[in-house]
Order: sequence, then structure tokens, then C-alpha cells
Amino acid sequence: MKTNINFRKINRSNEITNYINKRISSAFSRVNDAIQTTSLTVSDINGPKGGIDKECTIVIKAAGIKPIVICEQQSKLHNAIDRCISRANQVLMKQLQKRNKISKTKLMKHMFVPQKVASIRF
Repeated sequence: MKTNINFRKINRSNEITNYINKRISSAFSRVNDAIQTTSLTVSDINGPKGGIDKECTIVIKAAGIKPIVICEQQSKLHNAIDRCISRANQVLMKQLQKRNKISKTKLMKHMFVPQKVASIRF
């Protein structure tokens, strides 16, 4: 999985970058092979004015499903990151389960084609 982290109107720091990498790796560890790229952008919408202005946006591209885009705004950056990654994980799991269920259904249709059974009369 390739991970891109972008900062807008927020100073890049090793602390935040490490925190994001740890959260992403732990959240998506079970489905790491299915994910092609993960792009996360953190930004401060209002700058120094304050309020609910810390935004985290994540875009996940995985094989066989449409890109997943989740955006979360919170007053604290860590809360926005946590909530955004958590929501993205939930959506990704549902989409992968749906994809796998469809694949299994198609496979079952091709494997078990009903054959005509000869009728036996007594």
C-alpha cells in the first residue's frame, strides 16, 4: 500500500506524520493487500480563528471497488484524523465484503450448473 500525506495551512511535523502512519497501518492491517493507494490530507480551514476547523480527508483506492473518499471536520486535529480513518475503515470493509460476496456468488453459479437428472420409473 502506498501512502501519501499532505498538509494544507498546517505545519508538517514528524509527530503528526508518525501518528497518521501508525493509525493507517493499524486500521488497514487486515486489508493491506487489497489497498493500492491511500492519500490523506489534513488542513486548517479557518487558520488561527479557531472553531471546528481541522479537516482530514482520506482517499482510498482498492482493487475492484470505486475510490472511497471520507472527509471529517473536528476542533482538534487528532480527533479529525481518528474519526476519518475509522469511518474509512468501516466503508472499506463493507465494500470489500460486498465485492467478495458478489465474486463468490458468480463463482457458485458457474461451478454448480444444474444437470438434467434422468427420471427413473418403477
